[in-house]
Amino acid sequence: MRKLGRHLETVNLIHEYRTCGLNNLEEVRKEYEREVRDIATEFGEQHFVPLGLYTIIGDLLDELGEFAKSKAL
Repeated sequence: MRKLGRHLETVNLIHEYRTCGLNNLEEVRKEYEREVRDIATEFGEQHFVPLGLYTIIGDLLDELGEFAKSKAL
C-alpha cells in the first residue's frame, strides 16, 4: 500500500495478488470480468463501480502482456 498525500492510499493489486500466492492473474481477470457483468447489469456500465473494476482489469491485462486489449478497454 502506498500513501498519497496525508489521507489517500493506493494499493498495487497485482503485487498484492502475487504476494498472497495468486499467481494465476488470468483467473483473477476472469473473476473481475464476471463481477463487472453482474454489477453493470444492476447499475449500468457507467456506474463508478464497474468503471473502477475496468481500471483493475486493464492493469491485469497489461501485466499479462495483452496491451491491445488493455488499450481497447
